[in-house]
Amino acid sequence: MRVEDLVASEASDQQLNEEQLQASANELTKALRSAAQRSNAPYVICICPPSSGVSNRPDSLGICERVQSSLSSQLTGIKGVSLVAASELLQLYPVEKYTDEYAWRVGHIPYTTPFFNALATMIARRICVLRSAPYQVIVADCDQTLWNSAQLASKKVGEPYRAVQEFLIAQQQSGKILCLVGTNSKESVESALASGMPLESQHIADMRIDDRHSCTASFRPRAGSTLPVALLGLRFWLSVCGENTINVQKSLHRYCYAALHSGGDHALNRIHRDTAHIGTDAI
Repeated sequence: MRVEDLVASEASDQQLNEEQLQASANELTKALRSAAQRSNAPYVICICPPSSGVSNRPDSLGICERVQSSLSSQLTGIKGVSLVAASELLQLYPVEKYTDEYAWRVGHIPYTTPFFNALATMIARRICVLRSAPYQVIVADCDQTLWNSAQLASKKVGEPYRAVQEFLIAQQQSGKILCLVGTNSKESVESALASGMPLESQHIADMRIDDRHSCTASFRPRAGSTLPVALLGLRFWLSVCGENTINVQKSLHRYCYAALHSGGDHALNRIHRDTAHIGTDAI
């Protein structure tokens, strides 16, 4: 839905009435609250960006933004209602040209095909999250995923690695259990965690570091593990794309596996997008 469509109007450049828009937004909130109380089915509400007719008029755009803020605030508090804001959608899928003036003129279709593709993907992901149990444990591969040993030797972390570490710390602080796995030596991992980078040993609940076995083989339930077996069944595996990606995915068919894109410091923006996607899907 578009906020401007809460009040019927044939002309996209017509002056908006804030009072009418807000009243319609309140009615929508009331209806959704009532429906959510009567049904166990989740509701996904996507607030789409405004038309160019609204965007090109500062007064109309301001009205839409205020009503959208009010609507978002009200919907966020309703159990069973999942909200996707336009800003969230465009941040994850930055479609430069999303309005289609010709399609709107001849068929009242407001957006371009790339935007509809992005919208459909976002809705599908949100439905997948709503239908799935949340992941409680994140297993991160140390090797070239969280740091680069050569950089650490010169007291540098590297921005892509820092971005991944800060993402994992935020997940740990939100209640997720963070574990490390790797084929390094345990001493080298402990040294890295004590080197002053953002990620430290206090963030880690368990480690499986074994230079004799593969990463996937080393992280299996075992006697003396600090993690409950029940939690070990809800795992999310984070690693970097590489030659072993396919083998890892086959070995981790019961995990949710995410492969970050490598490539040095120039891959920073891609790393930020990768972790943003993961965070949005509520691991």
